[in-house]
Amino acid sequence: MANKVSQALRRKIRHRAKSYGIDPESGNLTVLFDPRNHHWNEHFRWDKEGAILIGLSDIGRATIDTLRMNRPLSIAVRRIWIAVHRHPPTEL
Repeated sequence: MANKVSQALRRKIRHRAKSYGIDPESGNLTVLFDPRNHHWNEHFRWDKEGAILIGLSDIGRATIDTLRMNRPLSIAVRRIWIAVHRHPPTEL
């Protein structure tokens, strides 16, 4: 039952302004990353290759999931950028 509620909330959230999301690890509703109020390194890191964004906190995981930041196309583009030394950024 909780899973169905979580799925329904995800669908509802995806159709609204992107201020909140659900942390896929805990299932809790949380604010999304806001660069004016949060520090990137506290909420995200790149995998070893640098193509996949990993959430370190509820805010990071919810942001990645809600904004679909690790879509296959996004990962493919990042791999191209890596090959030409344009990604990942050295300073955040």
